[in-house]
Amino acid sequence: MNRQQLYADRFALLEQSHHEVQLDALRRLHGRKLMELNERKRDARNLGMNVKELSDAVKEKGQKAVELEQHIQRMSLLLEHKKQLASYESEYEQRQSYYFQESGRIDPGLFPNIFLAKHTAYKGIIVAPDGLRFQSERISGLLKELADDGYLCFSFNVGIHEATECGADGFYEYKDEALLLRWLAEQETTPTILCTWVLQSAWFDLLKNKTIWYDVCDHEDVLWGTDAMSKLKHYGLLREANLVTYSNKKWKKYIAARKDAIELESRSDEHAVSKVSAWLEV
Repeated sequence: MNRQQLYADRFALLEQSHHEVQLDALRRLHGRKLMELNERKRDARNLGMNVKELSDAVKEKGQKAVELEQHIQRMSLLLEHKKQLASYESEYEQRQSYYFQESGRIDPGLFPNIFLAKHTAYKGIIVAPDGLRFQSERISGLLKELADDGYLCFSFNVGIHEATECGADGFYEYKDEALLLRWLAEQETTPTILCTWVLQSAWFDLLKNKTIWYDVCDHEDVLWGTDAMSKLKHYGLLREANLVTYSNKKWKKYIAARKDAIELESRSDEHAVSKVSAWLEV
C-alpha cells in the first residue's frame, strides 16, 4: 500500500512537473505573441503616422502645384499683356527692315509675268498683304469679286506651293511679300493696297506709288491694340487712304472721321462691291 502510494505520489509529481513545463512554454509563447502584437501595434501606429505624413506631403505638394499653376497663369497673363504693349514702332522697323533687305536681294524675274499677258486690259492691280489670317476668306472673297469686275488681284496665302497660283480669272495668290514688293517696284503702275491691319504699312510704305484702301474689319484691340503709335497709324491711314470701308456697323465708330466710308459687310453685297469698284476706277 505504501509502495502504491509512493508510485502515485511520484506520478502526480511528474505530471505536475510536466504541467509546469507546459505552462512555462505557454507563458513564453504568450510573451512572444504579446511582443509580436505590441510590435504590430507599433508598426500600425508608425504606418498610420507614415500614411498621415505621406497624405500631408501629398496635400502640401498639391497646394504647391496649385500655387505654381496660378503663378504660371499670372506670368502668362503678364507676358500677353507685355506682348499687347509691344512697341508698334519697334515691330514696324523690324518688319520694314526685313522687307527692304529681302526685296533688294531677290530677283524680280522670279515673279511670273504670265498674268500680265493674260490680262492686258485690266482696270488696275489690287494687292492684299499678309495680315489678319482669320479674315482671309473675307479678303479673298472681295478680291475675287473685283477680279470678276476686271481688276488684277493678288491675295497673300502662305500655304501655296508656287510663287503665285491662279484662282478665279484675274485672281492670284502669292506667298512671298518681298518678291511681290520688288516686282511692284519694277512696274510702271500704281497698285491699290487693301490694308486690314496697321502693321501692313511696314510693307506698303516701301512702295513709292500706291493707292490705299483701308478696310476696318475687326475690334480695335486686334487692329491696332493699346500702343499709342499704333493708334496714331490708324488715324494716319484714315487720313491718307483713298478709300475706307468697314465690315460691320459696330466698327463705324472707328472710322467716324471719314464720312465717305462705305459699309462693306461681305462680297455678297454686290451693290457695295460695285461702289468700291467704281470708286477705284476714279
